[in-house]
Amino acid sequence: MKKTNLLTALASLLSVFAFIFTIQHGCGTWGLREAKMPESMIEE
Repeated sequence: MKKTNLLTALASLLSVFAFIFTIQHGCGTWGLREAKMPESMIEE
């Protein structure tokens, strides 16, 4: 029982960290694209 609970807790923590990291990385990447990339590159 303890091993199952530990694995579940680790899996949930990993999913939360991955979710937060993806959101932060995505927002940062889109912000940089809008600020620095020319419109011609966005259209491609």
